[in-house]
Amino acid sequence: MAPTHLDSSFSALPTLASPSRPLVESVSSKNSKGRCKVATGDDDQIVRRSANYQTSMWDYDFVQSLTSKYNGEPYIARSEKLKANIRMMLANASKPLDQLELIDTLERLGLSYHYNTETVHDLYATALEFRLLRQRGYHVPQEVFNHFKDEQGNFRACIHDDLKGMINLYEPSYFLVEGENILEDARDFTTKNLENYVKKCNTTEYLSELVSHALELPLAWRMLRLEAHWFINLYETKTDMEPVLLELAKLDFNMVQAVYQEDLKDSSRWWKMTGLGEKLDFVRDRPMWIYTNAWISIATSLAIVHTYFYASNPTTEEASHFMEEYPDIIRWSSIILRLADDLGTSSDEIKRGDVSKSIQCYMHETQASEEEARDHIKKLISNAWKKLNASQFSNPHISQTIIGVAVNLPRTAQCIYQYGDGHAIEHLETKDRVMSLLIKPL
Repeated sequence: MAPTHLDSSFSALPTLASPSRPLVESVSSKNSKGRCKVATGDDDQIVRRSANYQTSMWDYDFVQSLTSKYNGEPYIARSEKLKANIRMMLANASKPLDQLELIDTLERLGLSYHYNTETVHDLYATALEFRLLRQRGYHVPQEVFNHFKDEQGNFRACIHDDLKGMINLYEPSYFLVEGENILEDARDFTTKNLENYVKKCNTTEYLSELVSHALELPLAWRMLRLEAHWFINLYETKTDMEPVLLELAKLDFNMVQAVYQEDLKDSSRWWKMTGLGEKLDFVRDRPMWIYTNAWISIATSLAIVHTYFYASNPTTEEASHFMEEYPDIIRWSSIILRLADDLGTSSDEIKRGDVSKSIQCYMHETQASEEEARDHIKKLISNAWKKLNASQFSNPHISQTIIGVAVNLPRTAQCIYQYGDGHAIEHLETKDRVMSLLIKPL
């Protein structure tokens, strides 16, 4: 039978081996060589390799020692005063575009959750408004950008010189769904032109930093609080920055960090979710599993379902309906996480003898090089994001809390595995990111 190719529909991934033994029934302790023996229900035992992970810095005593001064009354009072000042800035903005820019700055500084923004048209304003609305779940039609195309359907040449418009057209192009060709064209057009701009410009300038950062990973795919940390530092270098915004952004970040630390202390007392996730990941590495099911074993669905019950407190009937429907938003969230994990970890895992990942499966099926296979997996991730975007618009009955979790989990994965195995190798960039998010105040 001819092999089934990995394609953008994600409908099939290859069987790695035919199941010849029952699933894991029990796991024994490590033997003298640091390997795990796995009972399989018969007399044979499979010896599982030790991954030799580093000792985690996140031990119980360290987590419980965390403390922050930013949950004190003086900081709360100052925060309220600053928020009131910014409310007046929003209300007094003389032009719609000025208000829109302020909303976007608040969003990127991590402050927008404080404001229910009460309530334009060059490219910059149109693209900015489009992104802000799609981020909030409004399916704004892509045709708003037709105004910026010529008779041949190409984006007008004059746009090349509008750098702010260009980057703000690039960012919303990542909120597209399948079949939105205008946004596909916008992504290709802006990516090419922004890459040319970066090659020619001074990379220390504010806009240049913004462009380089966006090309590395778009805003739609980034962890929002970590992005806020990065943008606060960048915003401080902006020549026309608003000091009141910067002060509140830093103060608020540190106050939220203090809350995170208390949550982390509580969480360190029960790692049930993490433990179960590790067990699922252990089962995934058994060669009998079909890789098509790996998106389930990544434990994203487990995290989302837990959040659903915790945040929504549903009735029995509502919970039953949710579980029966099993929304696509969970599936696509899980697939992105699974594939991002593969991109970051497969090289190290293959070296120690683990089973093939999606990259190696595609190489085997198509005789592609590893670089070509990685490019293909990145395209699958991009396509899965389109489906995840669409599922947000097509499931009006799912709470925004659940949507937020489903979107933030793959964002987290793409952050952790952006430069390799940032989960198992603590000295990579992930350590600095986690420290800046949870430990070190601004």
